[in-house]
Amino acid sequence: MRILGVDPGKATGITVWDSETQEILYFEIDEWDPYTLVRAVERISQKCFIDHHVYEDFLPRWGQKFDITPIKLIGAMDTMRFDWHKVKPSEHKSLVKDVVLNKLIHDQGHLVGEGHSRDALRLTVYYSAAKLREQATLKLIKGGSHGE
Repeated sequence: MRILGVDPGKATGITVWDSETQEILYFEIDEWDPYTLVRAVERISQKCFIDHHVYEDFLPRWGQKFDITPIKLIGAMDTMRFDWHKVKPSEHKSLVKDVVLNKLIHDQGHLVGEGHSRDALRLTVYYSAAKLREQATLKLIKGGSHGE
């Protein structure tokens, strides 16, 4: 299955993960406004033949200072024709650890970055393991190597 993940923020990460081949097909971070993000997701979805779309669902807490950018981007994505699967940060960050992602990113020739690009990949790996129950991805997050 090919899963597109979006971690919205001032700098938004987009990743495409192929759970069958265990390959990162797309890995980018950029500062998109709602219009350009929607156009990018549409283009990537067509080019990569996406089966599932997932994004990090952000809810601000009252009294907490926050940037409204993620809320605007989520609103724009919700207008798209895709059936978006929404994942809370606590869900994907507790299951898929940085050490697994860093190795995966490095082994496939991408730069290991902080924040939203890595979290977009974390979303796709989480969705593959927790929701689709893909055995290869479950093995990967438990410490096995990818591609076995």
